[in-house]
Amino acid sequence: MPVEAVSAPARQVAPATERGPAGWPCSRCGATVPMELARCPGCGTSFLAELHDPSATGLSQLDRLAGVAGGNRMAALGIGLSACGLFLLLWVVLALLT
Repeated sequence: MPVEAVSAPARQVAPATERGPAGWPCSRCGATVPMELARCPGCGTSFLAELHDPSATGLSQLDRLAGVAGGNRMAALGIGLSACGLFLLLWVVLALLT
């Protein structure tokens, strides 16, 4: 069976809007820094400084995660296990219904 070419009207493509060069936002001063640079030329902050440097925010990422539970780690563990248990119970009920 021969395939016939479909003649559709050509779509008009809108011209691209003028944008500046691609860059990353500085977390300290808010300037847009070109992607080629690893540090902000205005304030010297490195790319994603808060993830690399604990002194940028005062806490490392692990300290932040540990701070979620605070001194009551057993309560956080209980909440997590309860949520997992409820999910498992829901999964079993739905499996039995189908």
